[in-house]
Amino acid sequence: MISPEQPLPAFITTNGTIDLPPRTLQLDSEASPSLRSWLSSRFTHVFLVLALVVAMLIAAIILLSVLIARIADVRSETQANMQQATNNMRNMLVQSQLGQLYQNGGSNSHFAGADQGWLQNGQNSEMPCSGSNCENFLPEGFTIPPNIKRLLPTAPSPPPGAPPAVKAQIYGPQPKRNDEPDDPSSRRNYPKSRYSWRDSTCSSVGKCKLPGYEKPPLVIMSFDGFSREYLDRGIVKSLDYFSECGARAERVLPSYPSRTFPNHYTIVTGLYPESHLIVDNNVFDPSISPNLESMKNTKYKEFWGGDPIWSVYKRETGGIAYCFFYLGCTYNTTGYAPDIAPQFNPNVPFREIMNTVIEWLRAPKSQRPGVITAYFDQPDNIGHYHKSDDQVNKELSILDDDIDYFLTTLHDSGVLDCVNLAILSDHGMQKLDHIYYTDDMYPGVKGIVSAPGVVGRIYRNGTDKSPDALANSVSCKGDENYRTFTRETLPVRKHYAKTPRVGDVLLQGQPGTSFCVNPDQIDPWITSDHGYDFLTESMHTVFFARGPSIKQGATLPAFQNIEYMNLWTELLNLKYIPNNGTIGALHDVLKNPPTVRPIKRILIPECPLSLKLPEYRSCGQCENYYEARSIGSSLLRCSLSDLKPPSISSNSFCFMNYCNNTLITSLKQKEDSRFFMEQLSSDSFKSEESTCYFENTKYAYSNCSRVSKYRSGETTIHSIAVDNKTAFAHVSGALQEFPAGFYETFLSPLNDLCRNYVMKFNRVISFSGLVFDKNTDGVGDQNISGQPTHFVRQLFSCPSDPNLVNVMDCSAEMWSMGFIFPIMSRDPNCLVGYTFTQM
Repeated sequence: MISPEQPLPAFITTNGTIDLPPRTLQLDSEASPSLRSWLSSRFTHVFLVLALVVAMLIAAIILLSVLIARIADVRSETQANMQQATNNMRNMLVQSQLGQLYQNGGSNSHFAGADQGWLQNGQNSEMPCSGSNCENFLPEGFTIPPNIKRLLPTAPSPPPGAPPAVKAQIYGPQPKRNDEPDDPSSRRNYPKSRYSWRDSTCSSVGKCKLPGYEKPPLVIMSFDGFSREYLDRGIVKSLDYFSECGARAERVLPSYPSRTFPNHYTIVTGLYPESHLIVDNNVFDPSISPNLESMKNTKYKEFWGGDPIWSVYKRETGGIAYCFFYLGCTYNTTGYAPDIAPQFNPNVPFREIMNTVIEWLRAPKSQRPGVITAYFDQPDNIGHYHKSDDQVNKELSILDDDIDYFLTTLHDSGVLDCVNLAILSDHGMQKLDHIYYTDDMYPGVKGIVSAPGVVGRIYRNGTDKSPDALANSVSCKGDENYRTFTRETLPVRKHYAKTPRVGDVLLQGQPGTSFCVNPDQIDPWITSDHGYDFLTESMHTVFFARGPSIKQGATLPAFQNIEYMNLWTELLNLKYIPNNGTIGALHDVLKNPPTVRPIKRILIPECPLSLKLPEYRSCGQCENYYEARSIGSSLLRCSLSDLKPPSISSNSFCFMNYCNNTLITSLKQKEDSRFFMEQLSSDSFKSEESTCYFENTKYAYSNCSRVSKYRSGETTIHSIAVDNKTAFAHVSGALQEFPAGFYETFLSPLNDLCRNYVMKFNRVISFSGLVFDKNTDGVGDQNISGQPTHFVRQLFSCPSDPNLVNVMDCSAEMWSMGFIFPIMSRDPNCLVGYTFTQM
């Protein structure tokens, strides 16, 4: 211890160390008391400050230690929960117990989602949100006002015996979707995908190196509402790269109407909606239910017809078929439902679906499905509610990331080249600008059911008004935003009249127009919709395919989605299933297409002869004697000409030779189905019309009786020919009794249009005829007597050789144009000229 009497080392005092350079002040017991007191007080202040700082540091260290410990606990708990949920997910989807639920009970399952109130409130989104997640599907910046929450019902409780809904879990990094800020600086202008699976040389594509994949599984992935136009934005590069070593379509036309449920079911059945009976997202059939039923959650399997691909595959092979949210999977209508088919759940991330599909494909051969169908509800949701293209572009960028992730994972696992993978969609999207309310269109009319959408459907449900009366009351109002039809007047090319489920009156919106029951039932945020005519470009969609059985680098011209079913059966080596598609239509997709057995065509015979020379016989007064003599001379000359008779697939017809014209008629005199074939050239049209109706004595059939009986004030007689002013156009077999007004409204404008085509191509073959379809099923009737129901015309030309005498000898690609429309006195929409041909 240092005593006060001893000299202190430099800088040391009894109260501490003080640096006082360059000299040291030594203090002893005799130092001044005032100075000592001052120094003591200053040291006390310093000590208190240092003590406070040390205390704060200690408290901060303790708090930080507690936070670190808590974060570690939360992370551990989260990982445990995710692992448990992941295991539950896998068990639910993979274990055979779930498959058993659907083998026997699938018909009682239905989609989770909005209840029927959604439909009755006029919502148009196919896969609606439910409960608290509804706001996620609204445009950015929108919230739900309290007075409109009633339009967004919560999901119904699942029916007894239904499997639990799939819970959302994330296997890997998941892009944010609905919670991304609408900040231009935060938007991704370009996809973040890396496309490590891409092989620009295609040298290894389709060459499977894994055992057990001798028969490649078929995977069909549908991204709802992926418009063909989206490809032109250059965002979803993964699809472009995917098709480099595979096949793609220039565009795909949906079926009518271009709605989600009808078209997804057409994709897997090959049937028009009128045939598989899912005619829209909501269907009214009082023989099944007294209500307008939403196909999202109806409990009635009787609504679903057709034979989908999973059913055909299971029935023919006994194999395994899995389905992830694909529409129609949960309804066991054939006895061969998918082995796994969970209910739709909008909360499941896309990568969860993709990871599950990958697990299915990597399963052992005995447990691996041969057919997988998967459904994704984007970009349809953003398409319905987007305010700007940027919002759609962001979703497309996310989809590109997801598809790239899926293909990368498949590639890294070695499975990508072992499966036939098809990526497609059901329809496009169109901005809305007009909405009509059926309550206003039919004020006070009771006993009708109105189905909303861009194709409004009116069902007679107790009213005494006829379909024609209901249609006529809203048609020809000078409004160009919609067209009105009945099942009988709807253009046949739409194939939408076979079943009463389509409605008694169809209000077909022009692009941008939609129908709702009344203003209270409108979706206040919807900006776009679909369902329009499949010829509308905004409704067109996409198709891509790649795999061991897919031709590399193939680009198909536009086709309609009824053609898919034959492609699926050929990829799976299944028997042909009757459908509306054309065999071989998509053979350009296949690396080794099967041989198509040609349709057996018969060289039809000449009609029975009368053993008389060809002579002119009048079917009434002929005002021009010299014309009659000229016709007689031409008949003799034609009988000696070297005519190449047509060949068709029926043996029920015969032909009559009239030089450059051929009359094809039924061999049965009581049947009245007839066709008139003309070889037209740009210099063949006359200015004056022939007034001589006649028959040719060469043939045994006497047809003058057909002309003489046409004596009704409500009908007129006209030739069915394009060049209807020539003499041969008035042979009795080419004449037909039409309702008054038909010629002026339809046939005359059509003839003018066809003459324009002849002037354009120089030589054209025209094939005009009369057909019978009294039950509106789109198939010619067996009973073809009485008045025909439809007029048809088909034009052919050879653009590469406009001077070819016989167009049918064309060795290059031919041009063709077809028309078919019902025989009626007036256009139901009061269209003028040949604008009706655009319907």
